[in-house]
Amino acid sequence: MVPLLVLVVVLGIVNRGEMQAKDLQGQPPGTFRGKPIGLAPIVIPSKIDPNRPVLAFYYPWYTTSSWCLCRMPDLPTIRYNSSDEVTIERQVNWAANAHITGFISSWWGPGDQTDTNFAKVLAYSNALERSTGYHFASTIYFETNAAAFGSTSKIVNGLRYVLSHYSNNNNFLHWHGKPVIFIWAPLDHGRTLSMWKSVLHQVGFQGERGHMSYNVRMVRPTVTVGQERLPANRIG
Repeated sequence: MVPLLVLVVVLGIVNRGEMQAKDLQGQPPGTFRGKPIGLAPIVIPSKIDPNRPVLAFYYPWYTTSSWCLCRMPDLPTIRYNSSDEVTIERQVNWAANAHITGFISSWWGPGDQTDTNFAKVLAYSNALERSTGYHFASTIYFETNAAAFGSTSKIVNGLRYVLSHYSNNNNFLHWHGKPVIFIWAPLDHGRTLSMWKSVLHQVGFQGERGHMSYNVRMVRPTVTVGQERLPANRIG
């Protein structure tokens, strides 16, 4: 069974609400079709401390129709579509140039636009590493208030999906060998720590002697919002 390290996030900054995009591309996760375009040379740090990952919250649900001053006080310089591979290349490259080591990518369930785009982020991260040697490892921000997770059983199924589809990917974030998942608002809407213990048991996180082999961390991220939603946060 796969051991899991769950980092429970108690604060967030973005409510998807009406911004949720409905135009799914319908493309299954696969190999990134493009090649690293090198918008700026990747400046690889001389030393990367594996015990100090630098992560940025990432919200991959935008379309070109999302950008309107009627919804937000400012607009990005490039009014991008989160599903475009050129967008993903550019944003991962910018993050890598800033010595960010991975994204915490908002995730609204299997088959959602955020799911297909996360698969693209992992695929491009692999292409980037093969061309530059820079290891960019991302994880999901499990949006517990999403309609896809309206019950305990749906949360269980969502976690199982993430582990089966992504946890063995070299560019999925691991902490001392264990895959990492961030959880949004774990105690909202009547959810309890006992419920989460039950969820993790149902998903099957038990050690060799039957002990739970997950680790829960309560973290309070310090966030700065940028034009393309790339606020950096350190854990460790």
